[in-house]
Amino acid sequence: MTPEGSRVIAETTSPSDAQARFLEYVAEHPACLERSSFPQLDDAGEIAQYPLQSWPAFVGLDESLEHRRVVSGITQLVLSVPLSLLGGDPEALAEVFRLEPSEARVVDAMLALPGQRESLLARGDFIEDGSGALQTLEVNVSSNLGGWQNVGWSELYRQVPVLQGFLTGETGPWHCVNTLVQLFEHLIDRHRERCRREGEETAELHVAFLAPAANAGRRDWFRVAEEELVRLVRTNHPDLAAPRVLGGTLEDLEERHDHLHLGAHRIHVLVEAYSGRLDRRVFSSAMAGRTLVVNGPVDRVLTNKKCLALLSEHGAGAAGLDEGARQLIQSHVPWTRIVADGYVDYRGERGFLPEILEQHRERFVLKPALGMRGEGVRFGAATDDADWREVVQDAVEDDGAGWVVQELVPCLPRRFQLGEKGSAPHDVVWGFFQFGQRYGGGFLRMLPHGGYGVVNAARGATESPIFVAVPRPGGAS
Repeated sequence: MTPEGSRVIAETTSPSDAQARFLEYVAEHPACLERSSFPQLDDAGEIAQYPLQSWPAFVGLDESLEHRRVVSGITQLVLSVPLSLLGGDPEALAEVFRLEPSEARVVDAMLALPGQRESLLARGDFIEDGSGALQTLEVNVSSNLGGWQNVGWSELYRQVPVLQGFLTGETGPWHCVNTLVQLFEHLIDRHRERCRREGEETAELHVAFLAPAANAGRRDWFRVAEEELVRLVRTNHPDLAAPRVLGGTLEDLEERHDHLHLGAHRIHVLVEAYSGRLDRRVFSSAMAGRTLVVNGPVDRVLTNKKCLALLSEHGAGAAGLDEGARQLIQSHVPWTRIVADGYVDYRGERGFLPEILEQHRERFVLKPALGMRGEGVRFGAATDDADWREVVQDAVEDDGAGWVVQELVPCLPRRFQLGEKGSAPHDVVWGFFQFGQRYGGGFLRMLPHGGYGVVNAARGATESPIFVAVPRPGGAS
Protein backbone atom coordinates (compact mmCIF):
# COMPACT_ATOMS: atom_id res chain seq x y z
CA MET A 1 0.00 0.00 0.00
CA THR A 2 1.34 3.44 -0.92
CA PRO A 3 1.69 6.27 1.64
CA GLU A 4 -1.18 8.06 -0.06
CA GLY A 5 -3.26 4.90 0.14
CA SER A 6 -2.53 4.62 3.84
CA ARG A 7 -3.63 8.24 4.31
CA VAL A 8 -6.90 7.57 2.47
CA ILE A 9 -7.72 4.82 4.96
CA ALA A 10 -6.49 6.72 8.03
CA GLU A 11 -8.44 9.89 7.23
CA THR A 12 -11.65 8.26 6.07
CA THR A 13 -14.86 9.19 7.88
CA SER A 14 -17.90 7.58 6.31
CA PRO A 15 -21.14 6.16 7.69
CA SER A 16 -21.36 3.99 4.57
CA ASP A 17 -19.79 0.54 4.57
CA ALA A 18 -20.04 0.52 0.77
CA GLN A 19 -18.05 3.75 0.43
CA ALA A 20 -15.51 2.51 2.98
CA ARG A 21 -14.99 -0.65 0.91
CA PHE A 22 -14.35 1.47 -2.17
CA LEU A 23 -11.76 3.57 -0.31
CA GLU A 24 -10.00 0.35 0.74
CA TYR A 25 -9.93 -0.57 -2.96
CA VAL A 26 -8.44 2.85 -3.77
CA ALA A 27 -5.73 2.30 -1.17
CA GLU A 28 -4.74 -0.92 -2.95
CA HIS A 29 -5.03 0.59 -6.46
CA PRO A 30 -3.18 3.93 -6.40
CA ALA A 31 -4.02 4.64 -10.06
CA CYS A 32 -7.48 5.58 -8.75
CA LEU A 33 -5.86 8.68 -7.22
CA GLU A 34 -4.78 10.01 -10.62
CA ARG A 35 -7.24 12.00 -12.71
CA SER A 36 -5.45 10.82 -15.84
CA SER A 37 -6.86 7.34 -15.12
CA PHE A 38 -10.36 8.60 -15.96
CA PRO A 39 -10.19 9.98 -19.53
CA GLN A 40 -13.66 8.65 -20.33
CA LEU A 41 -15.13 11.17 -17.89
CA ASP A 42 -13.46 14.11 -19.62
CA ASP A 43 -15.10 13.15 -22.91
CA ALA A 44 -18.69 12.76 -21.69
CA GLY A 45 -20.04 15.04 -24.42
CA GLU A 46 -23.77 15.70 -24.44
CA ILE A 47 -24.60 13.64 -21.34
CA ALA A 48 -22.63 15.75 -18.84
CA GLN A 49 -23.23 19.47 -18.59
CA TYR A 50 -20.75 19.89 -15.72
CA PRO A 51 -17.44 18.18 -14.83
CA LEU A 52 -17.71 14.63 -13.52
CA GLN A 53 -15.95 13.61 -10.31
CA SER A 54 -13.50 10.72 -10.77
CA TRP A 55 -15.11 8.59 -8.09
CA PRO A 56 -18.80 7.71 -7.98
CA ALA A 57 -20.65 7.33 -4.69
CA PHE A 58 -21.31 3.81 -3.41
CA VAL A 59 -24.14 2.97 -1.02
CA GLY A 60 -25.38 -0.29 0.44
CA LEU A 61 -28.87 -1.63 -0.11
CA ASP A 62 -30.09 -0.72 3.39
CA GLU A 63 -28.66 2.77 3.00
CA SER A 64 -30.41 3.17 -0.35
CA LEU A 65 -33.74 2.00 1.05
CA GLU A 66 -33.42 4.58 3.83
CA HIS A 67 -32.70 7.28 1.25
CA ARG A 68 -35.85 6.29 -0.65
CA ARG A 69 -37.95 6.33 2.51
CA VAL A 70 -36.83 9.81 3.51
CA VAL A 71 -36.95 11.31 0.02
CA SER A 72 -40.45 9.97 -0.71
CA GLY A 73 -41.76 10.94 2.71
CA ILE A 74 -40.39 14.49 2.72
CA THR A 75 -41.50 15.11 -0.87
CA GLN A 76 -45.05 13.96 -0.15
CA LEU A 77 -45.14 16.21 2.92
CA VAL A 78 -44.13 19.22 0.82
CA LEU A 79 -46.83 18.37 -1.73
CA SER A 80 -49.38 18.15 1.09
CA VAL A 81 -48.73 21.65 2.48
CA PRO A 82 -51.56 23.46 0.62
CA LEU A 83 -54.08 20.95 2.01
CA SER A 84 -52.66 19.71 5.31
CA LEU A 85 -51.39 23.04 6.65
CA LEU A 86 -53.43 25.61 4.70
CA GLY A 87 -56.69 23.71 4.45
CA GLY A 88 -56.91 23.92 0.65
CA ASP A 89 -57.89 27.58 1.02
CA PRO A 90 -56.98 29.82 -1.98
CA GLU A 91 -57.04 32.88 0.29
CA ALA A 92 -54.47 31.29 2.60
CA LEU A 93 -52.36 30.32 -0.44
CA ALA A 94 -52.47 33.92 -1.66
CA GLU A 95 -51.52 35.32 1.74
CA VAL A 96 -48.64 32.97 2.55
CA PHE A 97 -47.12 32.80 -0.93
CA ARG A 98 -47.92 36.40 -1.91
CA LEU A 99 -50.03 35.52 -4.93
CA GLU A 100 -52.73 37.47 -6.65
CA PRO A 101 -56.16 35.97 -5.81
CA SER A 102 -56.54 34.83 -9.42
CA GLU A 103 -53.13 33.07 -9.30
CA ALA A 104 -54.06 31.30 -6.06
CA ARG A 105 -57.32 30.09 -7.59
CA VAL A 106 -55.43 28.67 -10.59
CA VAL A 107 -52.99 26.79 -8.34
CA ASP A 108 -55.85 25.49 -6.21
CA ALA A 109 -57.76 24.35 -9.32
CA MET A 110 -54.72 22.57 -10.75
CA LEU A 111 -53.98 20.76 -7.47
CA ALA A 112 -57.62 19.65 -7.31
CA LEU A 113 -57.45 17.92 -10.72
CA PRO A 114 -57.72 14.11 -10.51
CA GLY A 115 -54.24 12.60 -10.38
CA GLN A 116 -52.46 15.96 -10.52
CA ARG A 117 -50.54 15.66 -7.26
CA GLU A 118 -49.50 12.13 -8.22
CA SER A 119 -48.03 13.41 -11.50
CA LEU A 120 -45.68 16.05 -10.07
CA LEU A 121 -41.90 15.99 -10.55
CA ALA A 122 -39.56 16.94 -7.73
CA ARG A 123 -35.92 16.90 -6.71
CA GLY A 124 -34.89 17.23 -3.11
CA ASP A 125 -31.43 18.43 -2.07
CA PHE A 126 -30.08 16.80 1.08
CA ILE A 127 -26.89 16.63 3.12
CA GLU A 128 -25.73 14.02 5.62
CA ASP A 129 -25.42 15.20 9.21
CA GLY A 130 -22.80 13.90 11.63
CA SER A 131 -24.64 10.60 12.06
CA GLY A 132 -25.13 10.10 8.33
CA ALA A 133 -28.87 10.91 8.44
CA LEU A 134 -30.26 12.92 5.54
CA GLN A 135 -31.22 16.53 6.29
CA THR A 136 -33.42 18.45 3.84
CA LEU A 137 -31.97 21.63 2.36
CA GLU A 138 -34.82 22.20 -0.07
CA VAL A 139 -37.38 20.42 -2.25
CA ASN A 140 -37.79 21.73 -5.79
CA VAL A 141 -41.21 20.71 -7.10
CA SER A 142 -40.55 21.83 -10.62
CA SER A 143 -40.28 20.64 -14.21
CA ASN A 144 -36.99 22.51 -14.62
CA LEU A 145 -34.80 20.13 -12.64
CA GLY A 146 -31.08 19.91 -13.14
CA GLY A 147 -29.49 16.48 -13.07
CA TRP A 148 -32.14 14.28 -14.66
CA GLN A 149 -30.07 14.38 -17.83
CA ASN A 150 -27.64 11.94 -16.16
CA VAL A 151 -28.57 9.08 -18.51
CA GLY A 152 -25.39 7.26 -19.48
CA TRP A 153 -23.22 8.39 -16.58
CA SER A 154 -23.02 4.93 -15.04
CA GLU A 155 -21.88 3.39 -18.34
CA LEU A 156 -19.06 5.92 -18.58
CA TYR A 157 -17.78 4.86 -15.16
CA ARG A 158 -18.07 1.19 -16.08
CA GLN A 159 -15.73 1.88 -19.01
CA VAL A 160 -12.95 3.18 -16.74
CA PRO A 161 -10.38 0.36 -16.39
CA VAL A 162 -9.24 1.26 -12.86
CA LEU A 163 -12.84 1.06 -11.61
CA GLN A 164 -13.76 -2.20 -13.28
CA GLY A 165 -12.08 -4.34 -10.64
CA PHE A 166 -14.34 -2.86 -7.98
CA LEU A 167 -17.52 -2.69 -10.04
CA THR A 168 -17.27 -6.29 -11.26
CA GLY A 169 -15.26 -7.90 -8.46
CA GLU A 170 -16.23 -9.43 -5.14
CA THR A 171 -17.89 -6.20 -3.99
CA GLY A 172 -20.39 -6.18 -6.87
CA PRO A 173 -22.73 -6.19 -8.56
CA TRP A 174 -23.70 -2.52 -8.49
CA HIS A 175 -26.80 -0.84 -9.87
CA CYS A 176 -27.31 2.78 -10.88
CA VAL A 177 -30.90 4.04 -11.25
CA ASN A 178 -31.52 5.50 -14.71
CA THR A 179 -33.40 8.69 -13.84
CA LEU A 180 -34.60 9.32 -17.37
CA VAL A 181 -36.11 5.83 -17.62
CA GLN A 182 -37.89 6.37 -14.30
CA LEU A 183 -39.18 9.73 -15.53
CA PHE A 184 -40.60 8.21 -18.72
CA GLU A 185 -42.09 5.22 -16.88
CA HIS A 186 -43.81 7.72 -14.60
CA LEU A 187 -45.12 9.81 -17.51
CA ILE A 188 -46.36 6.71 -19.33
CA ASP A 189 -48.25 5.58 -16.20
CA ARG A 190 -49.85 8.99 -15.76
CA HIS A 191 -50.66 9.23 -19.51
CA ARG A 192 -52.44 5.87 -19.39
CA GLU A 193 -54.39 6.93 -16.32
CA ARG A 194 -55.52 10.17 -17.98
CA CYS A 195 -56.59 8.28 -21.10
CA ARG A 196 -58.61 5.78 -19.04
CA ARG A 197 -60.25 8.63 -17.16
CA GLU A 198 -61.15 10.47 -20.37
CA GLY A 199 -62.09 7.37 -22.40
CA GLU A 200 -59.29 8.07 -24.88
CA GLU A 201 -57.08 5.65 -26.86
CA THR A 202 -53.47 5.36 -25.71
CA ALA A 203 -51.92 4.34 -29.03
CA GLU A 204 -49.59 7.36 -29.23
CA LEU A 205 -47.33 9.19 -26.82
CA HIS A 206 -45.78 12.55 -27.61
CA VAL A 207 -43.96 14.18 -24.69
CA ALA A 208 -43.15 17.89 -24.99
CA PHE A 209 -40.66 19.70 -22.76
CA LEU A 210 -41.43 23.42 -22.82
CA ALA A 211 -39.19 26.07 -21.23
CA PRO A 212 -38.17 29.68 -21.92
CA ALA A 213 -35.69 29.96 -24.77
CA ALA A 214 -32.92 30.99 -22.34
CA ASN A 215 -33.03 27.64 -20.54
CA ALA A 216 -34.92 25.36 -22.91
CA GLY A 217 -32.02 22.90 -22.95
CA ARG A 218 -29.72 21.63 -25.65
CA ARG A 219 -31.21 20.00 -28.73
CA ASP A 220 -28.87 17.04 -28.37
CA TRP A 221 -30.46 16.21 -25.00
CA PHE A 222 -33.90 15.88 -26.62
CA ARG A 223 -32.39 13.45 -29.14
CA VAL A 224 -30.84 11.37 -26.34
CA ALA A 225 -34.12 11.49 -24.40
CA GLU A 226 -36.13 10.32 -27.40
CA GLU A 227 -33.73 7.44 -27.99
CA GLU A 228 -34.19 6.42 -24.36
CA LEU A 229 -37.98 6.65 -24.64
CA VAL A 230 -38.04 4.62 -27.85
CA ARG A 231 -35.94 1.85 -26.22
CA LEU A 232 -38.19 1.84 -23.16
CA VAL A 233 -41.40 1.65 -25.21
CA ARG A 234 -40.03 -1.08 -27.45
CA THR A 235 -39.10 -3.18 -24.41
CA ASN A 236 -41.89 -2.48 -21.91
CA HIS A 237 -44.76 -0.80 -23.75
CA PRO A 238 -45.04 -2.20 -27.30
CA ASP A 239 -48.67 -1.04 -27.58
CA LEU A 240 -47.49 2.59 -27.82
CA ALA A 241 -46.75 3.66 -31.39
CA ALA A 242 -44.04 6.07 -32.53
CA PRO A 243 -43.19 7.76 -29.22
CA ARG A 244 -41.71 11.26 -29.60
CA VAL A 245 -39.83 13.69 -27.37
CA LEU A 246 -40.32 17.30 -28.45
CA GLY A 247 -38.69 20.48 -27.21
CA GLY A 248 -39.80 24.07 -27.54
CA THR A 249 -41.23 27.17 -25.89
CA LEU A 250 -44.75 28.32 -25.09
CA GLU A 251 -44.47 30.60 -28.12
CA ASP A 252 -44.10 27.48 -30.30
CA LEU A 253 -47.33 26.03 -28.96
CA GLU A 254 -50.42 25.90 -31.17
CA GLU A 255 -54.06 25.07 -30.46
CA ARG A 256 -55.69 22.99 -33.20
CA HIS A 257 -58.89 20.94 -33.08
CA ASP A 258 -59.16 21.39 -29.29
CA HIS A 259 -55.66 19.95 -28.74
CA LEU A 260 -52.21 21.38 -28.14
CA HIS A 261 -49.61 20.87 -30.88
CA LEU A 262 -45.91 21.43 -31.47
CA GLY A 263 -45.51 21.54 -35.20
CA ALA A 264 -47.35 18.56 -36.70
CA HIS A 265 -47.54 16.62 -33.43
CA ARG A 266 -50.33 16.59 -30.88
CA ILE A 267 -49.00 16.82 -27.35
CA HIS A 268 -50.18 14.14 -24.92
CA VAL A 269 -47.86 15.00 -22.02
CA LEU A 270 -46.60 18.54 -21.53
CA VAL A 271 -43.70 19.01 -19.11
CA GLU A 272 -43.89 22.75 -18.55
CA ALA A 273 -41.00 24.61 -16.88
CA TYR A 274 -42.03 28.24 -16.69
CA SER A 275 -41.85 28.67 -12.89
CA GLY A 276 -45.51 29.37 -12.31
CA ARG A 277 -46.33 31.34 -15.46
CA LEU A 278 -49.92 30.79 -16.54
CA ASP A 279 -50.70 30.10 -20.18
CA ARG A 280 -54.44 30.08 -20.89
CA ARG A 281 -54.17 27.31 -23.50
CA VAL A 282 -52.18 25.03 -21.20
CA PHE A 283 -54.49 25.64 -18.25
CA SER A 284 -57.64 25.07 -20.33
CA SER A 285 -56.29 21.86 -21.87
CA ALA A 286 -55.29 20.52 -18.44
CA MET A 287 -58.64 21.39 -16.85
CA ALA A 288 -60.51 19.75 -19.74
CA GLY A 289 -58.47 16.55 -19.36
CA ARG A 290 -57.08 16.73 -22.89
CA THR A 291 -53.40 17.03 -21.88
CA LEU A 292 -51.41 15.82 -18.89
CA VAL A 293 -49.63 18.99 -17.71
CA VAL A 294 -46.58 18.48 -15.48
CA ASN A 295 -45.95 20.58 -13.30
CA GLY A 296 -47.32 23.83 -14.67
CA PRO A 297 -48.50 26.74 -12.49
CA VAL A 298 -48.25 24.83 -9.19
CA ASP A 299 -44.45 25.36 -9.29
CA ARG A 300 -44.99 28.85 -7.92
CA VAL A 301 -46.20 27.43 -4.58
CA LEU A 302 -44.71 23.96 -4.19
CA THR A 303 -41.11 24.83 -5.06
CA ASN A 304 -41.20 27.75 -2.61
CA LYS A 305 -38.97 27.13 0.42
CA LYS A 306 -41.78 28.46 2.59
CA CYS A 307 -43.34 24.98 2.29
CA LEU A 308 -40.37 23.55 4.20
CA ALA A 309 -40.59 26.40 6.73
CA LEU A 310 -44.29 25.68 7.31
CA LEU A 311 -43.56 21.99 7.85
CA SER A 312 -40.77 22.83 10.29
CA GLU A 313 -42.88 25.32 12.27
CA HIS A 314 -46.32 23.71 12.25
CA GLY A 315 -45.83 20.09 11.20
CA ALA A 316 -45.48 18.68 14.72
CA GLY A 317 -48.95 19.88 15.70
CA ALA A 318 -50.79 19.72 12.39
CA ALA A 319 -54.05 17.81 12.59
CA GLY A 320 -53.64 16.67 8.98
CA LEU A 321 -50.35 14.83 9.62
CA ASP A 322 -49.91 11.46 11.33
CA GLU A 323 -47.19 10.47 13.79
CA GLY A 324 -44.97 9.03 11.04
CA ALA A 325 -45.03 12.36 9.20
CA ARG A 326 -44.20 14.24 12.38
CA GLN A 327 -41.23 11.94 12.99
CA LEU A 328 -39.97 12.54 9.45
CA ILE A 329 -40.10 16.29 9.98
CA GLN A 330 -38.41 16.09 13.36
CA SER A 331 -35.63 13.81 12.11
CA HIS A 332 -34.99 15.14 8.60
CA VAL A 333 -36.05 18.81 8.37
CA PRO A 334 -33.71 21.33 10.01
CA TRP A 335 -35.28 24.24 11.95
CA THR A 336 -36.59 26.54 9.18
CA ARG A 337 -38.74 29.68 9.41
CA ILE A 338 -40.19 32.37 7.15
CA VAL A 339 -38.26 35.57 7.92
CA ALA A 340 -40.64 38.16 9.34
CA ASP A 341 -40.95 40.69 12.15
CA GLY A 342 -42.32 38.37 14.83
CA TYR A 343 -41.75 35.78 17.54
CA VAL A 344 -40.74 32.15 17.06
CA ASP A 345 -39.85 29.09 19.11
CA TYR A 346 -36.16 28.24 18.90
CA ARG A 347 -34.38 25.55 20.89
CA GLY A 348 -37.15 25.42 23.46
CA GLU A 349 -37.46 29.16 23.99
CA ARG A 350 -39.74 31.88 22.60
CA GLY A 351 -37.89 34.82 21.07
CA PHE A 352 -38.02 37.70 18.61
CA LEU A 353 -36.77 36.27 15.30
CA PRO A 354 -34.59 39.24 14.18
CA GLU A 355 -32.85 39.24 17.57
CA ILE A 356 -32.27 35.47 17.46
CA LEU A 357 -30.72 35.77 14.02
CA GLU A 358 -28.40 38.59 15.11
CA GLN A 359 -27.39 36.99 18.41
CA HIS A 360 -26.61 33.60 16.85
CA ARG A 361 -25.40 34.63 13.41
CA GLU A 362 -23.08 31.63 12.97
CA ARG A 363 -25.95 29.15 13.38
CA PHE A 364 -28.05 30.28 10.42
CA VAL A 365 -28.36 30.39 6.64
CA LEU A 366 -30.62 32.93 4.88
CA LYS A 367 -32.20 31.82 1.60
CA PRO A 368 -34.46 33.49 -0.98
CA ALA A 369 -37.74 31.60 -0.82
CA LEU A 370 -37.84 31.19 -4.61
CA GLY A 371 -34.10 31.24 -5.23
CA MET A 372 -32.36 28.71 -7.46
CA ARG A 373 -28.75 27.59 -7.97
CA GLY A 374 -27.80 29.03 -4.58
CA GLU A 375 -28.25 32.62 -5.73
CA GLY A 376 -28.60 35.05 -2.82
CA VAL A 377 -27.88 32.45 -0.10
CA ARG A 378 -25.99 33.93 2.87
CA PHE A 379 -24.20 31.94 5.56
CA GLY A 380 -24.07 33.74 8.89
CA ALA A 381 -20.77 32.06 9.76
CA ALA A 382 -19.20 33.53 6.60
CA THR A 383 -20.62 37.05 7.09
CA ASP A 384 -19.37 39.70 9.52
CA ASP A 385 -21.70 41.20 12.13
CA ALA A 386 -22.39 44.47 10.30
CA ASP A 387 -23.20 42.82 6.95
CA TRP A 388 -25.33 40.17 8.64
CA ARG A 389 -27.40 42.78 10.47
CA GLU A 390 -28.01 44.54 7.17
CA VAL A 391 -28.98 41.31 5.39
CA VAL A 392 -31.33 40.31 8.22
CA GLN A 393 -32.91 43.77 8.29
CA ASP A 394 -33.51 43.71 4.54
CA ALA A 395 -35.12 40.26 4.81
CA VAL A 396 -37.32 41.36 7.74
CA GLU A 397 -38.44 44.50 5.89
CA ASP A 398 -39.56 42.21 3.08
CA ASP A 399 -42.22 41.23 5.66
CA GLY A 400 -42.34 37.52 4.96
CA ALA A 401 -42.53 37.94 1.23
CA GLY A 402 -39.29 36.43 0.03
CA TRP A 403 -36.92 34.91 2.61
CA VAL A 404 -36.55 31.87 4.83
CA VAL A 405 -33.90 31.10 7.42
CA GLN A 406 -32.59 27.63 8.16
CA GLU A 407 -30.42 26.43 10.99
CA LEU A 408 -27.02 25.39 9.65
CA VAL A 409 -26.41 21.64 9.79
CA PRO A 410 -22.73 20.67 9.60
CA CYS A 411 -22.19 18.47 6.58
CA LEU A 412 -20.50 15.10 7.01
CA PRO A 413 -17.64 15.14 4.46
CA ARG A 414 -16.98 12.25 2.11
CA ARG A 415 -13.62 11.60 0.51
CA PHE A 416 -13.31 11.96 -3.27
CA GLN A 417 -10.51 12.29 -5.81
CA LEU A 418 -9.00 15.78 -6.14
CA GLY A 419 -6.56 17.43 -8.55
CA GLU A 420 -4.12 15.70 -10.84
CA LYS A 421 -3.28 13.19 -8.10
CA GLY A 422 -4.75 12.81 -4.66
CA SER A 423 -7.94 12.89 -2.69
CA ALA A 424 -9.59 15.03 -0.03
CA PRO A 425 -12.77 15.27 2.03
CA HIS A 426 -15.62 16.96 0.13
CA ASP A 427 -18.86 18.63 1.16
CA VAL A 428 -21.59 16.72 -0.64
CA VAL A 429 -25.16 17.54 -1.63
CA TRP A 430 -27.33 14.58 -2.57
CA GLY A 431 -29.93 15.34 -5.24
CA PHE A 432 -32.75 12.79 -5.22
CA PHE A 433 -35.65 12.66 -7.67
CA GLN A 434 -39.23 11.77 -6.83
CA PHE A 435 -41.74 11.44 -9.68
CA GLY A 436 -45.16 11.12 -8.08
CA GLN A 437 -44.92 7.89 -6.08
CA ARG A 438 -41.89 6.71 -8.07
CA TYR A 439 -38.33 7.13 -6.80
CA GLY A 440 -36.20 8.52 -9.62
CA GLY A 441 -32.64 7.92 -8.44
CA GLY A 442 -30.14 10.65 -7.76
CA PHE A 443 -26.70 12.14 -8.15
CA LEU A 444 -24.11 14.00 -6.10
CA ARG A 445 -22.58 17.46 -6.25
CA MET A 446 -19.42 18.06 -4.24
CA LEU A 447 -16.76 20.64 -3.42
CA PRO A 448 -13.57 20.22 -1.39
CA HIS A 449 -14.39 20.55 2.31
CA GLY A 450 -13.66 23.82 4.05
CA GLY A 451 -15.31 27.18 4.54
CA TYR A 452 -18.94 28.00 3.86
CA GLY A 453 -20.75 28.23 0.59
CA VAL A 454 -23.30 26.69 -1.73
CA VAL A 455 -22.26 23.43 -3.40
CA ASN A 456 -23.15 24.05 -7.03
CA ALA A 457 -21.63 24.09 -10.50
CA ALA A 458 -21.19 27.87 -10.49
CA ARG A 459 -18.63 27.45 -7.70
CA GLY A 460 -16.85 24.61 -9.48
CA ALA A 461 -18.64 21.61 -8.01
CA THR A 462 -18.22 18.27 -9.72
CA GLU A 463 -20.95 15.64 -10.08
CA SER A 464 -21.16 11.88 -9.90
CA PRO A 465 -23.71 9.05 -10.04
CA ILE A 466 -24.77 6.84 -7.13
CA PHE A 467 -24.09 3.10 -7.37
CA VAL A 468 -26.17 0.86 -5.12
CA ALA A 469 -25.08 -2.61 -4.02
CA VAL A 470 -27.26 -5.38 -5.47
CA PRO A 471 -27.78 -8.29 -3.06
CA ARG A 472 -26.48 -11.64 -4.22
CA PRO A 473 -28.94 -14.53 -4.15
CA GLY A 474 -28.81 -16.08 -0.68
CA GLY A 475 -26.35 -13.51 0.64
CA ALA A 476 -25.96 -10.01 1.96
CA SER A 477 -25.38 -7.00 -0.26
